[in-house]
Amino acid sequence: MAANPGVADPARLVPGTMLTLPPRMATHRSTAASITVQPGDSLSKIALTIYGHASYWPCIARANPTVSNPHRLSIGQPLALPASCTP
Repeated sequence: MAANPGVADPARLVPGTMLTLPPRMATHRSTAASITVQPGDSLSKIALTIYGHASYWPCIARANPTVSNPHRLSIGQPLALPASCTP
């Protein structure tokens, strides 16, 4: 509901209503997680998906010191995701 203040009654959505989906926030995870890099992934795309802000990509880079170039990820590469992020 917080992401969709214009929705008066969530039990009565009108077909075609556009909803904003909130990002999966770190507060919903008690520990850090990891992901595997997929084709087309970048740290900023991952940060946008996980934290809701593409600009949080440095948090992921800091959590993965073995990533020598944050602009060149390898498909299949595992990445640690911090439980929280402060840019």
